[in-house]
Amino acid sequence: MVECLQDYMTIIGFLCLLMACAGLYRVYARGALRVFFLPALVLKVVAGLGYGWLYVVYYGQAGDSFNYFHDAGKVFVLARQDLPTYFRVVFWHEYAPIWDTTLMLWEEPRAFWFVKGVSLLMFVTGENYWLLACYFSVLSFWGSWVLVEALCRHFPQTRLSAVVAFLFFPSVVFFGSGLTKESFAVALLGFGTAQLLSRFSWRTLPVLLFCAWSLLQLKFYYLALWAGSSFAVALAYPIARKRQLSPLMQVLTFVSILAVGFLGASFVFDFDELVLMIALNHNTTYGHSHPDDLVHYSIYGGQGYFSLNASWESLLYNAPLALEAGLFRPYIWEASDKLKLVMSIENLGILIASLLAFLSTFLPFRPSASAPFHPSTSAPFPLLFLCGVIVFVVGLLVIIALASPNFGALVRYKVVVMGWIVYGLGVVFEKKIVSSRIETI
Repeated sequence: MVECLQDYMTIIGFLCLLMACAGLYRVYARGALRVFFLPALVLKVVAGLGYGWLYVVYYGQAGDSFNYFHDAGKVFVLARQDLPTYFRVVFWHEYAPIWDTTLMLWEEPRAFWFVKGVSLLMFVTGENYWLLACYFSVLSFWGSWVLVEALCRHFPQTRLSAVVAFLFFPSVVFFGSGLTKESFAVALLGFGTAQLLSRFSWRTLPVLLFCAWSLLQLKFYYLALWAGSSFAVALAYPIARKRQLSPLMQVLTFVSILAVGFLGASFVFDFDELVLMIALNHNTTYGHSHPDDLVHYSIYGGQGYFSLNASWESLLYNAPLALEAGLFRPYIWEASDKLKLVMSIENLGILIASLLAFLSTFLPFRPSASAPFHPSTSAPFPLLFLCGVIVFVVGLLVIIALASPNFGALVRYKVVVMGWIVYGLGVVFEKKIVSSRIETI
């Protein structure tokens, strides 16, 4: 009887998914971007299924994705046995003895929060992992799509970069799909950033608040860097526009607001706890990983030191190496399996593109007012937006690389900023192309 009911729920969930995809197509597939909608959506769903297949074949249905699924199934058992108690557990986090579930769920509140959300989706999908993976893939695609639309409205000449970076770049698509916290984070950051780029109205406020609250529950440093950089841009923009500041003064205004905000937040939040969390996560990962699959940090410069010291000095000392690891590692000679080899080839492409972008700044170049992100005194927003993106990307890369020095974890967790890295590199090359065309004309 229970299995029959689950089959019916799975069929209903599949039909609901199809209707949701049809609704998204009707609402969002318009204009010049319409041609990309269905290919990007199909690619995202296939990537989510492929991500689950990877965990089945190589990890025997173990690892984060299937752990979340199995834990959610254990919580969902309570819904069948005692629905009121289940809702108290999910919405009020009340403790209840759940069949075949250990207390570890209550000891990991952020993972448990995500598990409870997955269990709620089981009312629609049944306990079907693959259908759940499709739902999260579609949600991630939705968030990425609205972000691309918002970027194209503000910076139309960067349309190709936005489409490639957020909808078709391999690691962004693959690791931002399926039943993972990263795919949900990609959706939240996409929705939230798109709302910030749109004209503010009271209708956008609930979306922003939900995204902020969810990021806080998921990984609070996502929220800290996203909200901090966004507020700095929002406060610096009217000042730069009213006073017609030069590009240098725009950047200095942004940095000053960011520094004041950080000092103010330090009186409210205990940032030493964040440092301790990074060091503890690093040590745990380091102790359970093979030495060849690790980024080796140190306090005083010696390679192979087991742990980071839980101090600001240690983190700042290792931050440059963490940034380099987050951007470009694993290198090809560090790839220990096929997946890491594929990722190392992609990283090699990012490294080459970054070097070319860096060298292009020393080549003869005359900026044009029509070039993407041209910093003019009359339009300060592009430059300030670029500053906000840099703070968000660099900050998250450093934290992720320090807290998760394992190459496998690193390539998965950095997906939340990988799209922005590719987008930034694409903008640099589009700028060169646009400028060269204008000079030719």
